[in-house]
Amino acid sequence: PLGETIVTWTAIDTSGNSVSETQLVSVVDTTAPSMLQPEDIVADATSSTNNIVKLISPIADDAISDIVIQNNAPSVFPFGETMVNWSAEDESGNISYIDHRVIIVDNSPPELNPSADIIIDVTSLENIIEIGLPQISDIIDRQPIITNNAPEFFPLGETIVTWTAIDTSGNSVSETQLVSVV
Repeated sequence: PLGETIVTWTAIDTSGNSVSETQLVSVVDTTAPSMLQPEDIVADATSSTNNIVKLISPIADDAISDIVIQNNAPSVFPFGETMVNWSAEDESGNISYIDHRVIIVDNSPPELNPSADIIIDVTSLENIIEIGLPQISDIIDRQPIITNNAPEFFPLGETIVTWTAIDTSGNSVSETQLVSVV
């Protein structure tokens, strides 16, 4: 078995004389546990620094003894890639390691709230109107790119201005604002 075993050897001659000696046989575990490589975890960001991800321990096995599995994962994950190191240690102190990637990505578009609709009295055939700026927020990008399709001069009648916000991850959102020149 695993551990130390004392084997006693005895020799007896034909006259019945005997002698005994012992031999120590040590069976040691020098093989580290095996672990299966887990798949990368890709999760959508809920914040830039405090994303909660549930990790599942990799499958590990040891033919001789029980094993203890540990990792160095943080309690919350930042945006981007974090390398988690897993270890599996058996009762003999043999350890195996694997790395596991946790990737937090931004799949959420920015939130965009355009200024209120505008109704303005005509002052000329070419009306320059200050349409304001939308309110915008994004989980990751502090300053998404904001564009609109407003004309330089607003004609008589209704013009629908489409505002678009695009974050650094390429997520976009569009909202409209009505400008009425009467």
